[in-house]
Amino acid sequence: MFKIEPLAAHEVDSILDAAFSILENTGVSVHSEKALGLLKGNGCKADGRIVRIERDLVKRCFEYAPERIDIFDREGGPAMELCGENVYYGPGATCPYVYDPYTGERKTATKQFVVDVATVADALPNVDFLMSLCMVADVTPLFADLQEVHALLSTSPKPILTWAFNTKNLQGIIEMFHAAAGGVERFRERPCGIVYSEPTSPLVHSGEALDKLILLAENMIPAVYSPGMTLGGTAPVTMAGALSLGLADSFAGLVVSQLTRPGAPVILGANGGALDMRTLQSSYSSLEMCLMESAANQVYRRFGVPTFGLAGATDGKILDMQEGVDAAVQCLFSTLSCSNLVHDFGMMDIGMTGSIDLMVYCDELAAMSRFLKKGIEVNPETLASELIRKVGPGGNFIAEEHTARNFRQAMFTPGYVPRITYEMWEKRGAKTTKELLREKTLKILREHKPKALAPDKKEMLDVILERYTN
Repeated sequence: MFKIEPLAAHEVDSILDAAFSILENTGVSVHSEKALGLLKGNGCKADGRIVRIERDLVKRCFEYAPERIDIFDREGGPAMELCGENVYYGPGATCPYVYDPYTGERKTATKQFVVDVATVADALPNVDFLMSLCMVADVTPLFADLQEVHALLSTSPKPILTWAFNTKNLQGIIEMFHAAAGGVERFRERPCGIVYSEPTSPLVHSGEALDKLILLAENMIPAVYSPGMTLGGTAPVTMAGALSLGLADSFAGLVVSQLTRPGAPVILGANGGALDMRTLQSSYSSLEMCLMESAANQVYRRFGVPTFGLAGATDGKILDMQEGVDAAVQCLFSTLSCSNLVHDFGMMDIGMTGSIDLMVYCDELAAMSRFLKKGIEVNPETLASELIRKVGPGGNFIAEEHTARNFRQAMFTPGYVPRITYEMWEKRGAKTTKELLREKTLKILREHKPKALAPDKKEMLDVILERYTN
């Protein structure tokens, strides 16, 4: 297997030591009374809300945390094994604006857009889980999180990664997860949902973030806890310093999760993009983010916990060469560094605008990245020594049984861009990649019908949504 590891072993040691030292000497600001009580009750020193956490406690909590988290689809079928070198992809979330898939118009996000995202993602073979790709504004905006989960669960069986404004809304989301899965015990046996929470870098852990994390741990619901740093803004401008800070914040969340309930499923990351010093905008597609994610994955492999990554996002405003390069580089780094759960397919405009067309393009990039990750298989069948001898100088291999037997797995076949001559391309309308993406998106929306949620479960979702939003 082909893999990216940007750090030498001794550099991993240095960054880990720096992260532990931050927790021991600088500490983190904890704004959850529940979390504060847990930490103090387990020997952590507190000066007001500043809590210092010893590295031995962090290491013990890593031992509690599961190395593998199995995620299922809404119907209970296996979907993702979050562990080791497995990589899974999905869209992003929280974009206030979207590109309408039918008109191309940039507009505020709607619940129907979430339905469209889920419909298209359901048809894409390399999109493994769902996110909303937006923050809906047309239906009770204070409950956008609940509305999005309702739309996703109602539309597609693929598993969900979502977010919540607060613990009250999170409780409603948990109830919807349980209803869609067929009950509390059925969900715990075969979880179809994951919930994201994050600290506020540098080293601040809000009451909402930690209380959500505690609620998730109490209910044994898989949780992501990962900072979103900006190098030069909320973290040091140097990647080693930013990474050690991000790890410290993520480690603090791990400790709270495992002290709440040992063995609670948790997924960790330390993602950080650059702060552009010319515009003071935080980038979603900086090269620094690719390196930071790869290095964080390498560190977390020391402890065997599932990891969280980012790919398929761009700072660009329209689909053009920039978007192609940004998304491709990110997909390659996330895949080859083995991020287990990779989100943000389809996010444009510094995280402000969601694009289904870009998500469709990222599906192809994921297929390409997965092909490259396999590397080169070397065995008697692939060496084909006897076949080479048989064909000999000047022969060809096109009609050989070996070719027919192996070409599907040996070669990458593009999904929607045909390999044709210039003349054939002209006859087919001389279409750009952007036009081909739009065609594929619209074709899926017209023709694809995801498996519907059972009527009784849909009715339960509707009742839960009504109860929490009124």
